[in-house]
Amino acid sequence: MIFIFQKIQGHTNCRLDWHQTGPWVVISIFAKKYDPNTSFVKLSSVKLSVELYFPSDNSVFSKNMELYGVFICHFQL
Repeated sequence: MIFIFQKIQGHTNCRLDWHQTGPWVVISIFAKKYDPNTSFVKLSSVKLSVELYFPSDNSVFSKNMELYGVFICHFQL
């Protein structure tokens, strides 16, 4: 296993919106030119973690949110 560590210059901001319709909650993060191979979204039953890496700026968007109540995932993204 090989790990490649990159020095990240700084943090960047992305627009984040959410809305709820009945039992559904939709979270949208608006980001351009991030690297999907090094970025990740992790969802547990009580926490959402997002880290998007932007190679052109050498920056990262990082967000951790504690979810209200317990989330039950009916499908995988």
